[in-house]
Amino acid sequence: LVAGSLAMGAAHAIDMSIMNDMYIGFDVDKTSIAFKTLEQVDYARIYQSVFTAYTPYIGYEIYPAFALELGYYNSAYRPKTVSTIKGSVPIAGTSNAKVTGWYLDALTEYNVWEGLDLLGAVGVERIQLGVNNVNSVGYYLTPTYVLGAQQQTVARLSLGLGYDFTKHMSARFMVRANNATLAQTAHYVMHYSLGVQYAL
Repeated sequence: LVAGSLAMGAAHAIDMSIMNDMYIGFDVDKTSIAFKTLEQVDYARIYQSVFTAYTPYIGYEIYPAFALELGYYNSAYRPKTVSTIKGSVPIAGTSNAKVTGWYLDALTEYNVWEGLDLLGAVGVERIQLGVNNVNSVGYYLTPTYVLGAQQQTVARLSLGLGYDFTKHMSARFMVRANNATLAQTAHYVMHYSLGVQYAL
């Protein structure tokens, strides 16, 4: 009985220790896609290039100033009136696109001032440009002429600043870059985010 009680106590202590090293957070993310021209189609004129996404995440501090973080982002659909050409063929209509994705980052921090930290991270990201529907004028805005929903897994780099209000509550600003080409329709993707986080 004593041994059983000790084992239960040890297990509870381990659980509490794990919880004490975890944090949760929420970012508002501005995602910017640097579209390019592919096969005579200017994709910057086909889809919206800037999306506002919302990013809940959870992290675990493995060592002091080093953590693993898992997050998910999702934006609303944004319509765009399309008016461009492919060679001499007009492309016109309305597109409706959004971005979603998840990421896993290894994050570190360096204290530069009391409460102020320089943040850096490397990780992997799964990004998707989703197309809900495309209403064409005539028949021009069709998969024959443009590429629709695209998804890709890419590496990413992040830099930012964090500020600790209390032992448990902090805020951060992050700039993230990845080399997603989205089926060769883009050069790269940038994320600019501002959010808060709570250490458990």
